Amino acid sequence: MCGIFADSKVRYTEEGRAEGRVEGIIEGKIEDICSLVMADKCTLDEAIILLKIPEEKVDFIRAEVIKRLGLTED
Repeated sequence: MCGIFADSKVRYTEEGRAEGRVEGIIEGKIEDICSLVMADKCTLDEAIILLKIPEEKVDFIRAEVIKRLGLTED
C-alpha cells in the first residue's frame, strides 16, 4: 500500500485501535496530572503515584506535564 491509504491498514486493525486507546488513556492521565498540579492539590511526583502511572511511562508523562505547564525540572 502506498499513498494516502498507507496507514489505513494499521488504523483499522485491532492493533491500531488498541494503540489509540492506550494513547487516549495516557493523554487523559497527563491532563489529570496537569489539573492536580495546577490546582495545588499535589506535587507532580505525588500525582504520578496517585494516578498509578506505569513505570515505563513515568519519564514520558513527567516530561510532557513539565512542558505543558511550563515548569522547571528540579
